[in-house]
Amino acid sequence: MLMLPVLVAIGMVAGYLHDPGALWRDPYHDRNSHLTFGLGLALALRSGDLGGLLHDLVLPSAWPPLHGILLGGVLAVLGPDHRFAVLPSIGGWLLAVLGLWPLCRAALNDPLRGDAAGSIAVAFAVGSPAFRLLGSDVMLEGLGAGLTVVVLWAFLQQRWRLLSVLLTLLFLEKYNYWAMALVAIGAAALPVNWPLRLQRALASLPWRTLRDDPFLLLGLLMAGGVVLLPGEPPLAVAVGSVRVTLLPSSLLAIAVGFIVLGSVRAWKARAVGFDQAIGPAGEALLAWHGLPLAFWLMIPGKFAGLLWFLGPTNRNPDLQVGLFDRLAGQWEGFAHGFSVGSAVALAVLLCALIGARRSSLLVWFVGLGVLALLLHPQQQMRFQATVLPGVWALAGLGAGEVVEGMGARWLPRTPLIALVLGTALLATPVPALADAAAIRRPAAPRDLNLAAAWADVVPDPGGVIALTSIGRTDLVEWTIRTSCRCRVPIQQPTLVSLPDRAAVLAAVERTLAETPAQSLITIHLGAPYPLPGLLTKDPDALAAALEGALARQTRFVSDRSIELPDQGARVELWSARPGVPLPVRPHGRYLAESVTTGQGLLALGVLLRPRTRAGGPWL
Repeated sequence: MLMLPVLVAIGMVAGYLHDPGALWRDPYHDRNSHLTFGLGLALALRSGDLGGLLHDLVLPSAWPPLHGILLGGVLAVLGPDHRFAVLPSIGGWLLAVLGLWPLCRAALNDPLRGDAAGSIAVAFAVGSPAFRLLGSDVMLEGLGAGLTVVVLWAFLQQRWRLLSVLLTLLFLEKYNYWAMALVAIGAAALPVNWPLRLQRALASLPWRTLRDDPFLLLGLLMAGGVVLLPGEPPLAVAVGSVRVTLLPSSLLAIAVGFIVLGSVRAWKARAVGFDQAIGPAGEALLAWHGLPLAFWLMIPGKFAGLLWFLGPTNRNPDLQVGLFDRLAGQWEGFAHGFSVGSAVALAVLLCALIGARRSSLLVWFVGLGVLALLLHPQQQMRFQATVLPGVWALAGLGAGEVVEGMGARWLPRTPLIALVLGTALLATPVPALADAAAIRRPAAPRDLNLAAAWADVVPDPGGVIALTSIGRTDLVEWTIRTSCRCRVPIQQPTLVSLPDRAAVLAAVERTLAETPAQSLITIHLGAPYPLPGLLTKDPDALAAALEGALARQTRFVSDRSIELPDQGARVELWSARPGVPLPVRPHGRYLAESVTTGQGLLALGVLLRPRTRAGGPWL
């Protein structure tokens, strides 16, 4: 049975390599951003650019870096080519599907029953059309689901240090997957005598040290000041002729750094009773999960990004959907996207209800996941990939119980039954809604045909300026960097959010004045590309404003214009006029990064300092 997912994964790789262009549709899809990030890391590794590598890793982003790091490693070894971009996702999908087998075995603690339940869970997962589509995309869902499954397995196995490391990896993959798994584990692991153990742990903390620590006090005061500041005004600091501007996210990172430094100092002075109260599991989680997270959140922009990603502001303001409509929409996605039909979906849910009494952990995980799915401010069917591995695991446990009820002789035959079931699900025609559930647009124009218009652009070290009529797209960046195999900077001002023609003119003029690039690409995209409900500006009006801005500038001259009827697009390539002086790119002053780096080194020094009391090593 376990060979079936492996064969399917090989088929996913072969199918993508046969026609990569079929995937790359919609220039505003998140896959473009994920490939751009991973490609930047790969090019930095291949050229030995350590500064560029660190710059990209700590760059503020809505997404954590693990998927990009793995993708960068793949592209660094195999070459900067988009044909290899799906490999980390397919590996994560395979980990999620195969991991359901040991997860079910751990939940039942019975090899025979576990094999029966696990094989059926694998069949349900491998037969999910939308889950296969997400797993063969350049997206975070495949690896996020795979890490979630092994996190739940490690908890059931009580392998605390491994669990802590896996939770850290899951946090660095996608924040919402991590939050759901952590809360479910906390709820399932809560001991009966938890108030007494919490009281002992709190009583063992060095409260006087915490109260008197200047770093902790300063950090709390700074964090409170950032929270209470109205809006997001930057803090400007002038030292002589040098003027430094700190954004609230940078101030928050410095505050977190002081809090971490003070907490580490207090941790070294804790009483022996604290370790006894939290036990080996608590010690492992603090050392191998809490500490890496604390250091990561000290990087400017990371803590603010985490709060935004998990907070109420991460939403689509145009979405006004009631609870019943949310439930109906997610059911359609589950029944006709992540399942091959309503009958299979109902069977999965029925088996999951039967198996619910077998694992409180999975019940907590699925319950929290369904609640989060319905309350999520962005109603997308693909978010089901977060919770569905838990549903399939419960369904496997329930189906195994049903098979056992048919007679003991049926249990050893369950893997064969599961193989037939998985094969039948794979042979069933893929429902039309699967593409929408996996946010694919098979009817949209091919992006690689659009990118072919600027494939022969040879960028100079100053970079390339790209101006598009309906917004910024990372498609431009990764296609240019793949072609030249270089980390050339690509400047793309976000014009779509500007209020009027005057603002567009000012933005274009500012970009041309501040960027030392000698190549300019303008992209006018037509009817196939606007995304209803997401891009609210009129593309035609924006295109007219862009035309006006280009007519006023004198730095670049048009070399040629390329019409692309299938894309409804026109691409124009420009080059700088000879003899025109180039602007000098200002060097950034990384004050916040320097401060948090110093805080991190101090905290690390405190951790590595010998303990002041008897006791075992913490790390």
